[in-house]
Amino acid sequence: MENYTLMYIDEESAEMDRMERNLGSDFEIKNIDFTDITFDKLTTILDKREFDYLIVDFNLNERSNCGFNGDDVLVNFTKKFPHFPVMLLTNFDHRAVASVKNIDTEKIHNKKEHSDTDLKMAFIKRIKGKIIEYKERNSQAETRAEELIHKKNSGAEMNINEEEELIKLDTFLDEVTAGDASIIPSQMKELSNETKLLSLLEKTDALISKLENYEAVQE
Repeated sequence: MENYTLMYIDEESAEMDRMERNLGSDFEIKNIDFTDITFDKLTTILDKREFDYLIVDFNLNERSNCGFNGDDVLVNFTKKFPHFPVMLLTNFDHRAVASVKNIDTEKIHNKKEHSDTDLKMAFIKRIKGKIIEYKERNSQAETRAEELIHKKNSGAEMNINEEEELIKLDTFLDEVTAGDASIIPSQMKELSNETKLLSLLEKTDALISKLENYEAVQE
């Protein structure tokens, strides 16, 4: 079975140790040293995405005085990588739900879920399920985009539905591989005539290159 990596961000070493004890046999756990940490430093680390799932403590500023909290971290991260599996973890999930904006409530969980024996297995199953779902969606999008590109390169005509599908796949793979990058310009996202369609199809070589880069990231 594949060994998945969790990035767990918490300012308290005791909480990091607890996560390691509770989930260390099911995941590789990575942490962040909060000594002299800044939001920009943390963002740079997270943007590399050298992990399969991101978990962030809600009250990061409480003891560390780092100047930001977990919801700030997740909102910033998910703006660039909206499909990546993440979770906001807290001892006070009701308070977090009430105060946090721009994060789905289903991504906010109580810390007891990984420490309570009766809840732990469901917690682990949820994380693994989200990781597998994310990886499968990426693989399926890549495969379908390659199919459409191959059709075009073989000389077959793409219909408007396939052309629109390719645009959506391109947008998705942009968000997966590079956050806010896009091979297809924003004005090309809505096509209304044959000229725009032809312009789009001329960009398929660039999309192929992007897919190759995506495969490299997954490896």
